[in-house]
Amino acid sequence: MTPTDLPLAAPIRVNFAFGSINPLTCQVVTIDSATPASPFKDTINVKSIKEDISVYVNTGG
Repeated sequence: MTPTDLPLAAPIRVNFAFGSINPLTCQVVTIDSATPASPFKDTINVKSIKEDISVYVNTGG
């Protein structure tokens, strides 16, 4: 199941864990190169499906 497949009628928040910040570009990225970026991007795209939902990205380990 991808984040965009979630039943979005009830949730008010979506949380993506294990993000990181690239120290050279200051961009939010996945925590390691083995983790695909697609789930991260899908989580962000949930906002386009349900505008009033809050999307959080946890950074760090």
